Amino acid sequence: MAKPGKRFDHYYYTSDILLFYKWAYRVGKGWYGFALGNVPRVWTDVLDEFLCWLETQCPDFEIHQIKMKLGGVRIYLGTKTDFVIPDEKIRSEISQLQNLLRLPPCPPAPIRVTRKKRR
Repeated sequence: MAKPGKRFDHYYYTSDILLFYKWAYRVGKGWYGFALGNVPRVWTDVLDEFLCWLETQCPDFEIHQIKMKLGGVRIYLGTKTDFVIPDEKIRSEISQLQNLLRLPPCPPAPIRVTRKKRR
């Protein structure tokens, strides 16, 4: 429950709910699933399409975790028998997708110059 005076915005977790609703059967037992938080809606659609493509390429894949980390999406997948996906092509696609789904870098903070006080 939200604390009094604080606004709880369920929009921040929409992508987690949408993806988990569709892909819950692919989340491996004991794994986290989705922790994306407030990401652009188009990222949810891109991840959904990627997982649909992955299902055709690797029918026994399972989702360990898909989360936001350091301003970008991190995707951790495996198979039911292996901790990582053995196909190099699929791993390359995952790497390319992670590079595409990154937030723009923050501009550097302005440098504050302290002035000596006059007496």
